[in-house]
Amino acid sequence: MVNRSETADNDMDDSGSDEDDDDCKIKALRVLQSAQNNIFCTALLLSKYYLTYLHKNEPRIAGQTGYAKVLEILQTPNGSHKMFRMQTAVFYSLHELLVSTYDLKSSIHMNSIEALAMFLMACGHGWSNGATQYVFNHSGETISRKFEDVLHCMVAMCEDYIRPIDPNFSTTHPRISNDRRMMPFLKIALVH
Repeated sequence: MVNRSETADNDMDDSGSDEDDDDCKIKALRVLQSAQNNIFCTALLLSKYYLTYLHKNEPRIAGQTGYAKVLEILQTPNGSHKMFRMQTAVFYSLHELLVSTYDLKSSIHMNSIEALAMFLMACGHGWSNGATQYVFNHSGETISRKFEDVLHCMVAMCEDYIRPIDPNFSTTHPRISNDRRMMPFLKIALVH
């Protein structure tokens, strides 16, 4: 004969074990979901790292070097005037002056002729560093460094060639002194 109290205890044990099983299942699902979230976040971080640091664009393969392009422009009739804003003879004279007097030098990565051409094209056409990189097939750092080298040589040359007639500016040009809009500002500047 089965005791009713034993049957009730067995029913309570079964319901308690069902609750324990449900709690275990919920905990297992939470652990599994947490693991899946961690794997997903890790995959996102790895893909971000790969795209940022490992996946690079294919290098540009140029048909010719920047120096060859410059020589082609210099040999093309009227090409030098269109691209460098000066005739070929003037370009070569300017290059020779900058090299001999103002210490413009070639480097391993770029010839001084190419550096001067790059400088003149960037200034004459308003090209950005990226556009100059595309045309001359050099890195942005190389373009920037060589542009700065040529700029320093040009500034040094300007100090020798561009001088005011009167270095003290003791006289005022008649166009400024007769202009009602400009002269009041000049008077203020002269007082201070």
